[in-house]
Amino acid sequence: PSEQYRVEAVADVRTDAETVVDIETDVIRVERGDKRFVIRTSAVSVARNDSEVMISERFDVKEGASLRVDVAHAEFNIITGVSDEAEVEVTLNSNRMNRARERFEEMNWSIEQRDGDIIILADDPRGWNNWNFEIDVTVRIPSRFNIDLETTHGDVVIGDLEGELSMQTSHGDVELGNVTGGRMWIKTSHGNISGQALRASQIEVHTSHADLEFEAI
Repeated sequence: PSEQYRVEAVADVRTDAETVVDIETDVIRVERGDKRFVIRTSAVSVARNDSEVMISERFDVKEGASLRVDVAHAEFNIITGVSDEAEVEVTLNSNRMNRARERFEEMNWSIEQRDGDIIILADDPRGWNNWNFEIDVTVRIPSRFNIDLETTHGDVVIGDLEGELSMQTSHGDVELGNVTGGRMWIKTSHGNISGQALRASQIEVHTSHADLEFEAI
């Protein structure tokens, strides 16, 4: 037939309304109504995700500076440690990389250092519900750092931190390490928050449709 079929897994064929009758080593037999088709796997496109590092930046920083983020539809992994540098790497994952690159460019990413702070910004993409790709952002900063983060539709992982934490998320889970600081403000909806310990003179948490689980507060 003239239709294109895509194999998502060895025994999983995505079609419109067909029933997979049999899958052999190099042949897929499909029926639609009273018609039967034989598709050789050499003519079937296999779905796989490619990855490409779109942005990679490194900055000299001082302890006590801040990471400021305002990005929608991205997964964030913020790794902390002993360092005088900050690194930011943005990776694009998709099985349609040409189209994914176009959508990525439409977000107008900006990663810069301003007054000692690291700023990560991106426009909210149009038609995000039709996406066929994922964006992973990996950030490495010193443990003694402040974080001001706002994101949607993406999980956030933050390692051990000694500094102020201000975070607003929705439609994504948050995982925290040991966080110690003067002030913590967290607001989330439709996503769970878990972590080891929160210790601060002021802790303010607002949740909606979310579970909280910490070892100690």
